[in-house]
Amino acid sequence: MLVPSDKIIVKDIAGNTAVLHIEDESIGKGLVRLGFKKDGYCFRRPISDDKDRVKLIEDLTEKGALFSKGRDWSPSELIEYYHEIGLVKGSYKTIAWTSPSEYLIEDH
Repeated sequence: MLVPSDKIIVKDIAGNTAVLHIEDESIGKGLVRLGFKKDGYCFRRPISDDKDRVKLIEDLTEKGALFSKGRDWSPSELIEYYHEIGLVKGSYKTIAWTSPSEYLIEDH
């Protein structure tokens, strides 16, 4: 699946572990400071509770991360919910695939 090579893609943030996809390893250096560990093209970090999750969302939003769309508490659904209830403020970006070789990035 085609992904933007210069962006952080949030693949999972609803569970006990945040999973990010990164093509450009230079971006990963900043993620290590947030507690992430490299695992192939992914970076993973445990999430201790909702307060930790909200702080992580804020940090990733500041880095211009793209929250992937999908079903069942996808990253985009979770950030939208947190935004609606006031836990997350400000703008954020989502990414959705229209085909394996095309994607759409939206600002919210």
